[in-house]
Amino acid sequence: MKHGIQEVLAVSMTIAVLVGLPVAIFQNGPSNSGGNVRVIHLTGVMKSGVWTDEEVNGLNYWWKSFKPATITLQKGEEILLRLTSSDGTHSFYVPELGIGPIIIEAGHTKEILLKANHVGEFTYYCTTVCGECHYFMRGTVRVVRNTTDIVFSDTKISSECILHDPPENFTSFVAKGEYLYTYKGCVACHGEKGKGGVTNPNYVNEFVPQLDNLADKMKIYWEEDADTIIKLFESNVDFRSLEDEPPIDNYSRFLAQYQSISNKILNGSPIVQKLDTERPEPPLAMPAWEEQLSKEDINSILAYLISLYPWDEYD
Repeated sequence: MKHGIQEVLAVSMTIAVLVGLPVAIFQNGPSNSGGNVRVIHLTGVMKSGVWTDEEVNGLNYWWKSFKPATITLQKGEEILLRLTSSDGTHSFYVPELGIGPIIIEAGHTKEILLKANHVGEFTYYCTTVCGECHYFMRGTVRVVRNTTDIVFSDTKISSECILHDPPENFTSFVAKGEYLYTYKGCVACHGEKGKGGVTNPNYVNEFVPQLDNLADKMKIYWEEDADTIIKLFESNVDFRSLEDEPPIDNYSRFLAQYQSISNKILNGSPIVQKLDTERPEPPLAMPAWEEQLSKEDINSILAYLISLYPWDEYD
């Protein structure tokens, strides 16, 4: 697999009026904050897809699997958050706290002086597409009343990004789709096996859409029809050529949905509808995959997602 993709998305926003944490930004060098302010140093690592508080250097960058940092603060505590990029351009965004997105270029450092005013658990994101592990680049900021008062929520943080070269031969077309869904990062936003549950703060629907119900969304109503469509995907057929002799019921409706969903994957959907227009942008938006996925790749992912539909629950 080719490691590191060209940056295709850069979200630039004016730093919002902060709701939870008063913040001051210091660029390219240490601040003069003084006092006994605790310093937390996070390094953006494209290879691992993390903001980590572990030491990153030229000796360990290539072999170590860095872990995402969880930032734990006591309510009322003031800290200096020092952000450095070890490789490409990253961003640091905590929308629920009104922080960022703060853009950090390779070899540069930016600092945030903040004071924790609200107890809770909040997700931070990288919103600049930085590599194949970009979609896993999230972690947690926890603000607690005291060191034993750890706040846990139902927020789902995606699993670790582990890149593997694809096998020479997949066992099936669906298996290829499962591989691409996992290692292209779809799983980080749409959940394991398409089950969803990943929150998108200030998004009108709260969660990133689940995809294990894609068969229903594509107007495929019978398991036998799903099997037929998957076989057609495998044969690389032009679905428009089957309109005169449709292979399943409601074929015209399926075809319209297939074309719409394929176009959305190719072109992305960068505009995400806000729940509250006065609050920050939702951090998770559908990127354009046109330069990263072929038509066959897209069809294999769709075949995998269609195969996930729980037909037994609807017998």
